Amino acid sequence: MLRIIICGAGHVGVSLARYLTYYDTHLTVVDEDPDLIKHISNTLDVRGISGFPSHPEVLDRAGARQADMVISVTQMDEINMIACEVAHALFNVPTKIAQIRGRTYLNPKYDSMFREDNLSIDHALCPEVDTASSISNSLTIPGVNRILPLSTSGVKVVSISLTAQTEACHTDVEHLPSLCPEAQFSVPLLIRGQSPMIPRHETVLLPGDEIILICADEDLEKVIPLFSKHTSPPENVLIAGGGHIGSCIAHNIQNDKSLGVKRLTIIENDSHQALDLAEYIPNTTVICGSALDREILEEAGIESTDLAVTVTNDDKTNVLSALLSKNQGAKRSVSLVNDRSYSPLVTSLGIDGIINPRAITASQVLHKVHGDWMEKTYTFKEGFGELMEIKLQAGSPLIGKTPDDLYKKDLLFCGGIVRDDALILRNTEVFLEEDTLLIATHISEISELKSLVVPTP
Repeated sequence: MLRIIICGAGHVGVSLARYLTYYDTHLTVVDEDPDLIKHISNTLDVRGISGFPSHPEVLDRAGARQADMVISVTQMDEINMIACEVAHALFNVPTKIAQIRGRTYLNPKYDSMFREDNLSIDHALCPEVDTASSISNSLTIPGVNRILPLSTSGVKVVSISLTAQTEACHTDVEHLPSLCPEAQFSVPLLIRGQSPMIPRHETVLLPGDEIILICADEDLEKVIPLFSKHTSPPENVLIAGGGHIGSCIAHNIQNDKSLGVKRLTIIENDSHQALDLAEYIPNTTVICGSALDREILEEAGIESTDLAVTVTNDDKTNVLSALLSKNQGAKRSVSLVNDRSYSPLVTSLGIDGIINPRAITASQVLHKVHGDWMEKTYTFKEGFGELMEIKLQAGSPLIGKTPDDLYKKDLLFCGGIVRDDALILRNTEVFLEEDTLLIATHISEISELKSLVVPTP
């Protein structure tokens, strides 16, 4: 059992605690606000400590001497960094993770600050930057919500929201390959409402489902049209919300001409922030006003917008703005949604996709929690499980097995073997050393999967 201390009981801290309670962990949450500690202690199976997170005596009370990991996600970067330094210097905590949001600290000129021989931070969490990068990267493949960055090449893993107009809707998983028999692809995971599931052969894809698609790079152009009606890259993009995430998306778009965005417009309600954006991001139209105002949307050219991205600090504003944008002519809209209770409503209302920053952050933390036996891991909903990228090392018990050997109670799905940058989908293919496996797994199967993957000492 891992003993983990989370410093900060705000939105990010609560979200991480909620994810981690489903794993074999003992969690302690520290925050200086006693009301936040009372709330999290009453709602989750965690130990709450009221106190200043970077103070040595508070970390000592929280059990830092026995802790395996400290995750500091307060709203102050400096507190997060000091908490990690204290955890290292006084308590020799093996793994320290800090949330860093300030642009000054994240400037590439100063990235040596986070090297092992400088600050005692093993991993920096940058939620806004990571979320913005995820959204920007998704523009490279029209119609997808998210591209999962794999360690291996030759294969893409993407999430796509299905609509009634997409060809693959109302087709069962077993017959999906017949829609494009010359292509290599699989669907190892889908999310229906609030319920992720590992599909069986007879599972029928329905409008509103979010699917996780694994596909060979060279087959993407043939396969994506089966699952999305949006197959042209967006030339006109509207961003509602010019905060950390919105400004990062705009900056990424302007710095990557390969995305092909010809017109970029930002709507920001705060006049000072709007002025800063106009100076910070060149060749961009910045409009000061509300993204819920029809006249503002008309001024932004919503009727000719290919993609509207709503990323304000308020979920309700994001959802309503995305709906209004679609209603006024935007071809596609995606919305940032933090509140998990909104997720099942969004796609049913006509919004094309949702962005869940908490899942993006949780994926990074879970990789550290599991250890180095997998290359990367991605979670899509707390309490369900993950899509894992695993490279088989010499001595792994899985070598010589097949995907058929992995299937058990529909809780495991081998979505593909990547060998020499080629995707192999045969269920009878024998696993070899150095193969990379893409495996969707239920949380109840992760410990058993580890025992199958990790070589016996």
